[in-house]
Amino acid sequence: MNKGRNFGAQRKFAAGASAPNKCQTPRLETPTETRPDPEPKVHLVKKSPSVLLDRLTFNDVHKHIQPVVVLKRLQTSQVTKAQVHQTVKLATFADDREDSYDSQASGETSLTEDTSSNGYNDLITIQHCVTPDPQFNKRSISISSTSDDEKPIQKKAKTSVLDETVQEFFGSLRIPLRKKIKTIVLDAPVFRPTVDEFKDPLTYIEKILPKASKYGLCKVIPPNGFTPPCNLDETMGFTVTNQYVQRMFKRYGPATKELSSIKALLASQKVPFKRPPLVSGLEVDLPHLFKLVQNMGGLKKVTKLPQWNKVAEHLKCCKNLKNPGQKIKQIYEKYLLPYEVMTSVEKLNLTFQVEQLCDRRYSKMYKRAKSPLHTQKQMLKQCDSTDNDSSDEISIKDRIIYSALAETEDCIVPGRNMKIQAFEKVAEVAAEAFLSSPSQTTSVIEKEYWDVVLSRTKHVCVNAASIDTGATDYGFPNNDSADHYNTHPWNMKRISRNPKNMLSFLGPVVGMTAPTLHLGMLFSTSCWHRDPHGLPWIEYMHKGVQKVWYGIDDTQSEKFRKAVEKLCPAFSQNKSVWLPSDIAMIPPKLLQRNSVSLCRVVQNPGEFIIVCPKAYSSSIATGYTISESVYFATLSWIQSLGETFDTLKSSCEPTMFSLEQLLFAFVKDARTPPSVLTAIEPILKEVLDKEIKNRQNLEKLGIPKEWLKPSKPSVSSAWNVCDQDECYICRMTLYLSRVRGVLDRNSVLCPEHALKILAQPKKNHLINESKRLSFIIMYSTSELEDLLEFLKDRLRKS
Repeated sequence: MNKGRNFGAQRKFAAGASAPNKCQTPRLETPTETRPDPEPKVHLVKKSPSVLLDRLTFNDVHKHIQPVVVLKRLQTSQVTKAQVHQTVKLATFADDREDSYDSQASGETSLTEDTSSNGYNDLITIQHCVTPDPQFNKRSISISSTSDDEKPIQKKAKTSVLDETVQEFFGSLRIPLRKKIKTIVLDAPVFRPTVDEFKDPLTYIEKILPKASKYGLCKVIPPNGFTPPCNLDETMGFTVTNQYVQRMFKRYGPATKELSSIKALLASQKVPFKRPPLVSGLEVDLPHLFKLVQNMGGLKKVTKLPQWNKVAEHLKCCKNLKNPGQKIKQIYEKYLLPYEVMTSVEKLNLTFQVEQLCDRRYSKMYKRAKSPLHTQKQMLKQCDSTDNDSSDEISIKDRIIYSALAETEDCIVPGRNMKIQAFEKVAEVAAEAFLSSPSQTTSVIEKEYWDVVLSRTKHVCVNAASIDTGATDYGFPNNDSADHYNTHPWNMKRISRNPKNMLSFLGPVVGMTAPTLHLGMLFSTSCWHRDPHGLPWIEYMHKGVQKVWYGIDDTQSEKFRKAVEKLCPAFSQNKSVWLPSDIAMIPPKLLQRNSVSLCRVVQNPGEFIIVCPKAYSSSIATGYTISESVYFATLSWIQSLGETFDTLKSSCEPTMFSLEQLLFAFVKDARTPPSVLTAIEPILKEVLDKEIKNRQNLEKLGIPKEWLKPSKPSVSSAWNVCDQDECYICRMTLYLSRVRGVLDRNSVLCPEHALKILAQPKKNHLINESKRLSFIIMYSTSELEDLLEFLKDRLRKS
């Protein structure tokens, strides 16, 4: 019997006649002759029968027709042990055939999504089991069983509950009792600081973090009267991201495959297109448009009637167009007419080719996930395999189709440039086009979002944007005016400069201490992710509609990783920092089925969301939203600073700032408290000792040395890690020194990895090529030694 299922059937087992009086024990007469066990008959009924003698009912909570196995009653009214075993075996077999979730492999193409649920929040799982007649737990019965030669033997048995889920019945037959397991999404904690508590954000956050960290995130509702302005420049331009909701969980669904077939067909006719055409700022769902026209009789019939305006009305994205029918007709003729004239055999062949190449692309994604550091290991000669696998070569006839699948490996890709007003108009169209009806509640929108994610039958592309505020006045005010909110402690620009924020010593850094302005629309998504530095962050919603947040605390990290490896194995990378951002959105319901505990909270305009250190989070916008976020760090984060950057280096994960940059800032800043200086001293000593040793080894090789002063951020812009060099292997930001020309003339490496590669026999000749190699330093060795002595002197004085 399958005990591991979450959804499916409930079984009832009824044996014996109607319940006798408690004072009387029923007896079965001994038969006069031995009869073979009768063959069971299977009937289909539309209603669940009542509990009858010798009847096993198999109730499926998801089906309207229920199979009922009816055993013929023996003339002697005797139920043998063999009959019971056979009956339960039949029911178990039927139950196993219904099980389509747990019995399947967890690969990309084998997972079966459950889209039959009537409501997303109906998270009740029912454990399948066979339940005996309740009367069996309350009375003693006399049972006539037979031996191997079917000779009846009178035997008195009394049933008893061995534990809360299993009852022993008829000797070795064990029947678990029916048990319901209810799983729910926890509500994230909500805090309401007083006016006094609201005066110091970092102190208040440190106060609530111990409780909030058990959930992963929390919501903070400011006191009444906190209504800061949101400054926007209507003329500012920014680059949006295209978010394909149908690819958030699984990449290759029906909509993606059919669109790829259309793109491949047009590419073969030398009419390639990268993305579908835009109507009112939204990508047209070409597969859906094709089905609409075909259901109306095809191009000729729709044009003859004419019904193109009706087609445009069904698409729900042409409301503001003057002649929507003509626009849709032109799109259909350009992109879908060649697909319509294909024969059914040609379409089947094309679909088959697309299916095969989708599987091949997924296979490559899976291989990269299982060996994400293959390139680095190959350069360091730590593995012998190469990337040139002949089995991955694409035939000439398949290259066109393969190129049509170019962007399908990602669910979020760079989009076009837009302005605020244009973004807001697209958000209005998206709200009308992608919802089943207007003015939906947040819970209904949330359910429709997950329906799109799981079904993957619709092409839904929405936009989002993240704008660096830097030294600008976007979002919270950041000027010299006497405005109260300009200097308010909960102003994101002020939080980034708060001395209790350990990141404030870095100065303005893009994406970290420089706040980021976020624009979203219906279904705009922040996929499951955790900051690779393990930092907490805070986000304030300036205006818009509600946003749904999910959080997973740090203690659930291992369970969450196992769940992702099972549900989305190609998205879980085989390294310490294993989950890239903007790669996967997994429904909470599926995570709960895999024993992951998570929380949920709804953010309204004027409220803060705080994501705890090392917590995983994700969010869904239910409409047009504008919010602002910034990272911060407490003293406890400093304690694990060295370990954090070692993990990033071993995972070859890029950083948003340099470890040496932060350590130097702590030492040089007079505001740094002694507790921080004490915590960073062993970290700084280890970093500098390793740097000086590597420099000495490079000097022994005779590599020419060059001097380069470290770059400083300008007054008008923040420090940007993208403007800095990073090691080609470990991807660490090179703040102290770098070696150029080892791999090629323009490549740069950190001293540690440069020495490892130059030690290889095939790279020895580079040492003599003085024109190619160069050792660039930003701080002299004496400066590094003086800095360490300065730190020790500060500690002695404190």
